[in-house]
Amino acid sequence: MKSDTSFLTPNAYVCASIGFSVGGIFYALLYVSAASLQWPTLLMRMLGVNDPLPVHLARGDVSFMLYVMLYVLFFWGLVTLVYKSRLLRQEKSALTLLEQKFPSSRILSKRGEIDALKATVTHGPDGPRIRHTALGQTLVFLMDHCLVTETSSRVVEIFTRRLDTLQKHVESSYSMLQYIAWAIPSVGFIGTVWGIGIAIGNAGFAADDLKMVTQPLGVAFDTTLIALLESLVLMFFMYNMQHKEENLLNSIDLFCQEKFIINLRLEKE
Repeated sequence: MKSDTSFLTPNAYVCASIGFSVGGIFYALLYVSAASLQWPTLLMRMLGVNDPLPVHLARGDVSFMLYVMLYVLFFWGLVTLVYKSRLLRQEKSALTLLEQKFPSSRILSKRGEIDALKATVTHGPDGPRIRHTALGQTLVFLMDHCLVTETSSRVVEIFTRRLDTLQKHVESSYSMLQYIAWAIPSVGFIGTVWGIGIAIGNAGFAADDLKMVTQPLGVAFDTTLIALLESLVLMFFMYNMQHKEENLLNSIDLFCQEKFIINLRLEKE
């Protein structure tokens, strides 16, 4: 059976598209609501709503784009985690199904018995749901090698390598999330540098209009604060999801050992 490379790995293009759409719409709705309802000053600063959008565009001020980027990246990360959560539920569902239908103490010593067990995994009404999961593919992979090698010790060695591969696959599935978690503070730091730079450039006009200095400084500190808060939330859910996926791998390990490998009594020993 061909290995499914999407194991716990969300579709990057789908997550990016939804994240950009949701983040942009979310910010636009908050911007319009804050500007029209006159929210408290602190909340408006968190959104970059110091002036109406036409005023920003008329003077070439694109600082609000930094706020948009922060919310887009944040929702991109959340959408990716939601996607991974859905994939994780599918894996757990397959594990539950196999626990109900898999024999726990039947000795497997003949090719016919292994073939029958393989049919239990790949056929039936639940077959399509199981075949595309990590546990289903691992079991079929081991059964195929049982039929080829007919050596229990060799199957155990192959199983160990298979688990190592799954572990690496889980780690690589976080590459985009790690980039997002790095990009959010980076955008906040860009906002800090940009705001301070504008404030220093306008320092000569402070006597005429103090707002020309204080407003860029507000952007500098507000973007950093938003970025840090978003990073805290996103990293919490990232580590929580990673913990759940590691528990899934442990469950796959225990299932294969207790339900399959321990019962192997192949003839060529």
